Order: sequence, then C-alpha cells, then structure tokens
Amino acid sequence: MELTAANKKHNIRLSKISKDDLELAKTFIQRVNQGVSMNLLTFREPDIVYICDASEYGLGGFASNGRAWTYQIPQELRNRAHINILEYIAQITSIWIDIIEGRTKKEDCILAIGDNTSAMGWLRRSNFRQKEESDKSWIVKQQLGRHLANLTLNADITLYKQWLKGSDCWRYG
Repeated sequence: MELTAANKKHNIRLSKISKDDLELAKTFIQRVNQGVSMNLLTFREPDIVYICDASEYGLGGFASNGRAWTYQIPQELRNRAHINILEYIAQITSIWIDIIEGRTKKEDCILAIGDNTSAMGWLRRSNFRQKEESDKSWIVKQQLGRHLANLTLNADITLYKQWLKGSDCWRYG
C-alpha cells in the first residue's frame, strides 16, 4: 500500500506517485471551482481529428487541420518499448504538437483515431496499475497519462477517442 501512517497520528507519508496523483487531482478541483464550459462536457462534431500510428521503426500522425509529422526511431532504440506504448506516445504527441503550435482553440473538441486498442483505451484512463505489469511499464503509462491530462486541461480542450481497424483508419483520413 502506498499510503503509510507514521507513529504520530498527524503525520502521513506519501510516495512520489501518490503526491503526483494528488497534484493532478488538485488541478482538477481548482478547474471545477472556476467553472467548466458545457462545450467541454458534451460530445459534438470534432474540431480536429488525429490519426496516428506506430511501429518498431517510428511514429507518425496526421491531423485534419493539415499537419502531419513523423519520427524515425534510431536503430539503437528500436524494440526497446512495446508497440502499445509507442502507439500511446504517438497519440499524445499529435495533440501536444498542435497545442504547442497554437493550432487548438479553447473548447475545441478533438478526436483521436488509432488502430491499437490498448493505446486508445489509455487515452481515457486514469489508473494503469495491473498485476501483470512491470513497475517500469506502469510508471511510464502513469506519467504519460498525467501529461495528457495536464495538456488537455490547460488548453481547455476535450478529447474523444475512436478505435478503428488499421486499414479503416487511413480511409477515414
């Protein structure tokens, strides 16, 4: 258990992971206190659609706003990360690039499309700990999930996801 009570009744020790979770929860509470636009809570036609993919050789994505990107994984780094993590990173990277470049607007509805069921599920997940996961895998997914939550929260955008069979993804775009 990550929460350990010390000998003194008023002293509680929290792990770094628990502290990071509490910081994110604090951010959510502060945002709710300021008020949340109904446009961020209701599904509507997406303003931007992202289609991303990954392989052991690289990552890439396309956005309906016309921007595309690729990243070739250096030879010495190939096959060091599971394809599910690479697909998840590709989805987050597409969104992150548009936020950095100012291509998203406040209250945009964005739709992420991919062919990896794990990565698509993780886009809306807040808890990654499973018995069969290694500590490293869990920590990476947890950090990526927190980063995505902060990105979308700070940009005031809402994120939806859609899994499609691989061959159908590219017909959509």
